[in-house]
Amino acid sequence: MLHPDYVSAPATSIVALASTLVREATHAWLETFGFRYSVDRRQRLEAICFKRQLRFDRRAGGENELISELERQPTLDPAYFTSETFRERTLTEIERLGVSRRVVSIIEKCLNQWRRLTGG
Repeated sequence: MLHPDYVSAPATSIVALASTLVREATHAWLETFGFRYSVDRRQRLEAICFKRQLRFDRRAGGENELISELERQPTLDPAYFTSETFRERTLTEIERLGVSRRVVSIIEKCLNQWRRLTGG
């Protein structure tokens, strides 16, 4: 799911949007082959997706900034890929959208309970 602000922003070029779709499609493609997105696989799967995205950007004449950012992805600190870091980035985005931490906390508790009950 793409963020509507990103998709509709005048600063988001067609190539940048297509590039994002390539990365997300790569995630879906990998999942069809049984590569489930889990904490222990996260960094490797993201590396595959970023490589495919970078290859697309180079062929499509993507902006230098975008290509430079993608070239830096393999050098990210492994902590970037931890569940806690993902959680914090998600909380920050949810707060930016106007949802209070208290509401998010309640949702997290419900999700944790759901995961315990369903084994997921």
